Amino acid sequence: MGRTIVDRDWSDTPLGPIQEWPVSLRTAVTIILSSHQPMALWWGQSLTQLHNDAYAKFLGDEGERLGAPLRAAIPEGWSAIADDIEAVSTSGSPRRHARIELPSPTDREKLEHYFTISLDPLFDRAANPHGALAVFCDDTAGVVRERRLNILNDLANNIRIAKDAPAVCQMAVKSIVKEQADVHFALVYSFDYLVRRARLIAASGPAAETAPAEIELDAARDWPIDRAANGEASLLLDPRSLPEYDFHPAGHSQAGALGTISVLPLDATHAGRPHGALLVGALKSIRTDEGYREFLAVIADQLAAGIEARFQVTERTNAIGAVRHRMRNNLQLISSLFSLTRNRITDPQAALEMEWFDTRLAQLGLIINAIGDFNVNRVPVGEFLDAIAKGLVRLHPQMPLTLDTASDPIVIRDNRAVAIGLLVGEIITLVRRGHSEPVAITVSLTRKSEQKLLLVFRVDGGIPPDSWRDYRERHFVEAIARQLRGELEVTQDRSALTLGIAFPYGVET
Repeated sequence: MGRTIVDRDWSDTPLGPIQEWPVSLRTAVTIILSSHQPMALWWGQSLTQLHNDAYAKFLGDEGERLGAPLRAAIPEGWSAIADDIEAVSTSGSPRRHARIELPSPTDREKLEHYFTISLDPLFDRAANPHGALAVFCDDTAGVVRERRLNILNDLANNIRIAKDAPAVCQMAVKSIVKEQADVHFALVYSFDYLVRRARLIAASGPAAETAPAEIELDAARDWPIDRAANGEASLLLDPRSLPEYDFHPAGHSQAGALGTISVLPLDATHAGRPHGALLVGALKSIRTDEGYREFLAVIADQLAAGIEARFQVTERTNAIGAVRHRMRNNLQLISSLFSLTRNRITDPQAALEMEWFDTRLAQLGLIINAIGDFNVNRVPVGEFLDAIAKGLVRLHPQMPLTLDTASDPIVIRDNRAVAIGLLVGEIITLVRRGHSEPVAITVSLTRKSEQKLLLVFRVDGGIPPDSWRDYRERHFVEAIARQLRGELEVTQDRSALTLGIAFPYGVET
């Protein structure tokens, strides 16, 4: 390009003979010609364009733009950039566009392109603004990469908080269609191998209104979803090969702009065959290259893993639920046997001991019932304490007792929740022994530090000053504290008894 500029006769152009060009213009030309980055400048009242080889390649220019005025030389669709070039050349103030979407002059497929453009003023001999110099950088790859990473991060976060497999699918399609850039629409079909049908369970984007609710796997014809059911790798389809399906509602602004449809099996190691298929539509402006296919493969893998994990959790929860059900039945049987035995005992003290033991069984049954309402490894303490408080008070109708609970938003494992419930019941048993005056018990669980929780019981009311020292079953409370790997501290005066247990919680919250 340097030889072309030097050999050209500029005398019949607004720039005039090259020998008469001002030093500032010659310096600017030297800068752009020595750069490997696409660069161009515009000079004078008509803003005559000069550029380097990189810019010519960038525009697909064969020479007709060199020496042309700005409005004739600027690519089609870049009028906003031309306005800024004119503004910079008259105001003397630089401007910059970061990652602006513009059509590429060399792209006949109308794919998306993003550019960062820096515009700086050029000055004449009198130090007046007399032109502009531009540096162009194609940031398309960076914009697309960052956008897809954000989609994958959003997808992972939403899948992690979804409660079950349908919620995983629904949150996944919303995540990947959020911007309708890389993914124009997304559909998730689950496979029912017994009746050989694919059922739509999640949809997002324009096709959500028109997608078929069911597809027969053995009669799909042009629709190769049955190949996904057989575990075949992802398929890339041309929408024109599916004439019986319309993936846009009538009158949609982007009807006809659909470029490809990808069908990806949602593989499952648990079931041995795919759970279903993910269908993804992309507009014609999206490059469906190897990078795009890898992006969709990661989405399908994350979605399949989320579905698989929820199925495993459901099976584990059902199994544990069955165990809990058997435990409740056994506790009821044991409690009934104790009641029958207690009615035959004539010794008052022995009968009282049997009654207290029976009450403990009832407390344990109530705690197990409450635990059954929560996830196996995630029990919100506040809700759990509220659930057992009323039941525990009802077990002691002859005692004027109030039980208040409070907790920070903390989640613990079910075995620790059972231990806390047993402690609450044992404190009530302690208070009940030989006391009939009104008693108020407060239970609270708070964060003591980043690694520890603090469980505090406070008993206010008419209890003897030495009730804890004389409590024969205090070793049971101490044993539960050790099970929590906690440190038990007890203080008592004439008005209140306070028990505190600080214990680690690890990753449970």
